[in-house]
Amino acid sequence: MPDHLVTVGSYSTAQEAYLVQSELEAFGVDAVLEDENLVRLDWLYSNLLGGVKVRVPDSLVDDARAILDAPLDRGAAPPDEPEETTVCPACGSAETAQFLDRKAACLTWLVVGIPLIFPRWRNACLNCGHKWTASA
Repeated sequence: MPDHLVTVGSYSTAQEAYLVQSELEAFGVDAVLEDENLVRLDWLYSNLLGGVKVRVPDSLVDDARAILDAPLDRGAAPPDEPEETTVCPACGSAETAQFLDRKAACLTWLVVGIPLIFPRWRNACLNCGHKWTASA
């Protein structure tokens, strides 16, 4: 008598479910996908169906959950590299953030129908609020 299938995960896209299925099968756990064709046909069905479900036989549920809950081992940790810090030219603070300035691109998109000016990266100081263009 074949085992009953149990859902061990539900994913919003078929690609995520394929990755989980391949990980389980790499460890010898047979997994099947449910509703993946409907979600691939129209991704809006994903919420309606509860996502693409990864199902495994009842006897392998504990193994599958152990595999999925285990942290990924990516080998040896890379050597620590010093982080490149950006300093505010106005106040000298190292507390800065980078953001994508889209105002001009959105304006030309609304007026002309296509963005004539492309978004660019800018820096902003979290202390004094000074903004400047990021150097490439």
